[in-house]
Amino acid sequence: MNYLGLALAGLFALSGPAAAEGPLRSFYVGEWRAGAYTSDTTGQFSHCAAWAPYKSGISFFVSIDRDFNWRLAFSHPRWQLRQGQTIPFSLLFDGAGPVRVEGRATSRDLLMINMPTQSVLIRAFREARLMEAYAMGERFAFRLDGTSRLMPALVDCVKTSMAPPAIAREPQAPAPSGNTDLDRRRDKLLTQAADEHAACLKKTMRDIVPYSSERAEVLAQVVLTKCAAEEDRFISVGVALLNVPRAQVEREVRQALARQKDAIVAEIVTFRAELAKQLLEKGAPAERAPAPIKERNINETPI
Repeated sequence: MNYLGLALAGLFALSGPAAAEGPLRSFYVGEWRAGAYTSDTTGQFSHCAAWAPYKSGISFFVSIDRDFNWRLAFSHPRWQLRQGQTIPFSLLFDGAGPVRVEGRATSRDLLMINMPTQSVLIRAFREARLMEAYAMGERFAFRLDGTSRLMPALVDCVKTSMAPPAIAREPQAPAPSGNTDLDRRRDKLLTQAADEHAACLKKTMRDIVPYSSERAEVLAQVVLTKCAAEEDRFISVGVALLNVPRAQVEREVRQALARQKDAIVAEIVTFRAELAKQLLEKGAPAERAPAPIKERNINETPI
């Protein structure tokens, strides 16, 4: 999974089957990253959305469209869903409930839930501090800090985006006819920078992991550090092409690389387990990797 490729891709398009472009503008509400989006088919404003990643690898989305319809969505890179598939959810808010709803898969790894304005679901979501979701035999817990501020901010986002064109679009020059080509080139450069970082991670893991007995967490950090130059180049490309502050891009990248580190740890553990299994199947004792060389002044405190 190329997590850097997701870092600057923006929020998922939560407005339904039509894809969206944007954000027109980005803003933060606590830990939530939010923005306004347009439809790539009509060019008109489609929705405002907010996104928060969690340590489990799941990402949680809240969106409101131009007709003020609310939706929740969940995404996980390991999910393998069929588009249109429905999944029953049981939601508990601050331990109370459950509120039973149905999620619909809009892509391989994204589930969307409608949240009607007058429903029990939206009232519970607005007031709760903790939401537990039970689906597909798993439990996911989400802290809802800042939700009471997030929802009014998203409503204001829609109202601002729906302002008359003369007001909302006045500072913007008309898009040039070749804008689509420019967007394609921009996306190509961003993808290329992300792919270079991913290739560096892969090569570094291949060069180091089989020959070290260090803890998986330590190796994962070493791998990321070895590819710091590619990471910095990706950030610089993102700043230049997306015209956003460097601090904002760095914050997005830090969140993405935290998830990347977890994925690298999982790959290392899996590699070692499979290697040990192969050795046992061949009747040979599982060999240990060479012990690390001890040096003075090395901080051996767990990361």
